[in-house]
Amino acid sequence: MRDDQVDKSAGISSHFKLPALDVSLAFPQATPASKFPPSTSDYYQFDDLLTPEERAIRLKVRECVEKEIAPIMTQYWEKAEFPFHVVPKLAALRIAGGMIKVENVASRILVELGSDPDQGYGCPGLSVTGAAISLAEIARVDASCSSVILVHSYLAMLMIAMCGSEAQKQKYLPPLADLSTISCWALTEPDYGSDASSLRTTATKVEGGWILEAQKRWIGNSTFAGLFVILARNTSTNQINGFIVKKDAPGLTATKIENKVALRIMQNGDILLNKVFVPDEDRLAGANSFREASEALAVSRVMVAWQSIGISMGVYDMCHRYLMERKQFGAPLAASQIIQQRLVQMLGNVQAMTLVGWRICKLCEGGKMTSGQASLAKAWTTSKARETLALGRELLGANGILTDFLVAKAFCDLEAIYTYEGTYDINTLVTGREITGFSSIKPALILITMTVRSTQRQGNAKKLDAEKVNTKGYWFYVYISAGFRDFVVFCHIDEVDGSARSSYFNLPALDVSLAFPQATPASQFPPCGKDDDQMMHPSDYYQFDDLLTSEEQAVRMKVRECMEKEIAPIMTQYWEKAEFPFHVVPKIAALRIAGGTIKGYGCPGLSITGAAISVAEVARVDGSCSTFLLVHSSLAMLTIALCGSEAQKQKFLPSLAQLNTIACWGLTEPDYGSDASALRTTATKVEGGWILEGQKRWIGNSTFADVLVIFARNATTNQINGYIVKKDAPGLTATKIENKIGLRMVQNGDILLKKVFVSDEDRLPGVNSFKDTSKVLAVSRVMVAWQPIGISMGVYDMCHRYLKERKQFGAPLAAFQLNQQKLVQMLGNVQAMVLVGWRLCKLYESGKMTPGQASLAKAWTSSKARETVSLGRELLGGNGILADFLVAKAFCDLEPIYTYEGTYDINTLVTGREITGLASFKPASSSQQRSRL
Repeated sequence: MRDDQVDKSAGISSHFKLPALDVSLAFPQATPASKFPPSTSDYYQFDDLLTPEERAIRLKVRECVEKEIAPIMTQYWEKAEFPFHVVPKLAALRIAGGMIKVENVASRILVELGSDPDQGYGCPGLSVTGAAISLAEIARVDASCSSVILVHSYLAMLMIAMCGSEAQKQKYLPPLADLSTISCWALTEPDYGSDASSLRTTATKVEGGWILEAQKRWIGNSTFAGLFVILARNTSTNQINGFIVKKDAPGLTATKIENKVALRIMQNGDILLNKVFVPDEDRLAGANSFREASEALAVSRVMVAWQSIGISMGVYDMCHRYLMERKQFGAPLAASQIIQQRLVQMLGNVQAMTLVGWRICKLCEGGKMTSGQASLAKAWTTSKARETLALGRELLGANGILTDFLVAKAFCDLEAIYTYEGTYDINTLVTGREITGFSSIKPALILITMTVRSTQRQGNAKKLDAEKVNTKGYWFYVYISAGFRDFVVFCHIDEVDGSARSSYFNLPALDVSLAFPQATPASQFPPCGKDDDQMMHPSDYYQFDDLLTSEEQAVRMKVRECMEKEIAPIMTQYWEKAEFPFHVVPKIAALRIAGGTIKGYGCPGLSITGAAISVAEVARVDGSCSTFLLVHSSLAMLTIALCGSEAQKQKFLPSLAQLNTIACWGLTEPDYGSDASALRTTATKVEGGWILEGQKRWIGNSTFADVLVIFARNATTNQINGYIVKKDAPGLTATKIENKIGLRMVQNGDILLKKVFVSDEDRLPGVNSFKDTSKVLAVSRVMVAWQPIGISMGVYDMCHRYLKERKQFGAPLAAFQLNQQKLVQMLGNVQAMVLVGWRLCKLYESGKMTPGQASLAKAWTSSKARETVSLGRELLGGNGILADFLVAKAFCDLEPIYTYEGTYDINTLVTGREITGLASFKPASSSQQRSRL
């Protein structure tokens, strides 16, 4: 329309001032969350780890919340109101009170505190795992409803069960269990959030009871609760006591906190206690210090961790369906490489979070859980959930800011969960205190004298003197608040000879033990022994050893002792020279781990878990040695075992198992790396055998291997075949690839095959297409996933020791908040990586593992290892670029591991194809028609 045809007086859009269209009509391409998506997030078959009772609870809760909560949650979230009409539906699930019944870990706490083990008080007596997954299933659909149950069940009810008298339990728990009465738990105050133990609410003893005075803030359920559990400071003992207060108590008022952007359905309130009288019978006899509140918080933090897990499950399920339904550029969004990669990143996080949550439940049920372990679970899962939801928000584009599609609502709700039950920072410091022995929760004031050795800086300081301080010299003050966030600097000045020069110039470098006596180098590897003391095996914080058989534990210890004794003292020297330490091969052979899971033919026949942890233990000390074994065992030997004839197995495997002969595996070519199935090396049939021609690149062990497993394209069938080639075959040459920055001890080579003859008896009969090669790669990716796990364990162990030995500002580095937080981030990653690796092994052992699951494990663990090792590099400062302290070497070694056996990108696309049914490896052909955009 031309300008002169426009009616300048035309009114505003006809849509203005009209109600918004129903999202199903306004946006017909994708289904809103009111019709909740089916679960697609259990990729690692977590259900198999649950008991029949736990699976039944999970399904019962899921069906209820999808039917009753999903259709109304957006409406009530928008209004910031709680849907009271669904309370009877939630009550019918019989999950309120969770594990209150003396048959599990929480019950053991109850027994210790004098509870009758035969009394359930109307509570369901769930396992900790059952209670956790019921909460997760609610959070999957709506976080606010899960928070209502959390406060009611795992704070207020749990506190009564743990600290109440028998009469109080009999009186209060039954109506709370059937949700005929709702409760709240009041600890936080306007001036005391993270520093809750300093609360100011007072409890003064009077005749027949107590007078409570002060305020509470952010108290969930408080505006409609029938019963309040209040924590207050006893004015006589100055200790924290607990009290049960009825909603109609004179002087008690609760006012709703308005304008929240998160958990809007949940009713948080400000509580005013104005001389509230509480009779003696409602004083919680077992709550006599902040310790009792902390015990309740430790259990509730397990539940909060599961809220984050449940939210992430729901968001993943929503995104998965949305991306399959929503089309752009003529295809579903799920067909795009970038979209698939983000979806797989989310999926990896969800699997890891679920396994971390499961493990902390098992520690709790076994009576082994510490407050630091619970805090780590809460901090790590909420952090990963944040990352997961941010990806989901991006994937939904503009619909990612509409609550109709769940993600936007979950994105906001998670911020409250990230903060309550201890902020991320506070929880990392709780764990940090436990793993280092240093408490850094409260800030410190440090006084230091500093001498400035530069005339230029001296001049600057004199200028500062004129402006700030009227003295000849001044002090250097540092105020540490949450780890060097606020600081003021004043310098003391000395006159210095500007021509001075270090006496170390032009001299050879000192041995690192002499040059840097404060910390022990990696040549004396941080011990990780059998001692029950957590400090003796710092990276096994969630007691992974308990999940292993006695045989697997023995393999782990045997490999660990050998690596620490034989490899650790020499690895830096050989890494620097880029040479392989052949003299240690007999030591490695004596471990009897070559051949891994292969049974017979002189091979050890380990479980897949035993083989994987042996790879991890080697990688913990040195990534190069683990790669040497991986290529030899999990690629070359496994190919012969899976695809070779009986005669070939009898001929080659015994010698390879004893490491009398070494093998390599030749697939990658100069022009075909990720696109390996397009390889060009040819195999032409001739009388009595085959002629191989072509090139291979990046082939580990190739410069000294006795046996080479080579893949080539059959010139007749155009399919990929496999061949065993001897090292002295005419026309075969292998040249070392120089100038690597990672895995420098591994001898990678360029292989030239120039009319190499291979006899018919050395053709692998089981390799007839690239599909057969992929079978080997799927298994080897299980092992490769354990390499970054092992590397991360070693880096964590090294950093843990270093931070306790190395001192700055007059204190060990481990005493500083920022360092503790990074160390705890590393620790959380390591626990999650170990559990992902373990679950993958169990899927393989049960015959359920798919290629996509193996690829996800390799991609996710190598990505988390990168993050972990980078944090370690930062923690070691200047020493973080020295191979002597392991971390720098591991930092470099991890890069090729991140790349080989399928790059991170390729592995995410393998998983992406499996979860969407859409392959996006090859780019779409460009349209010749130019877009109007």
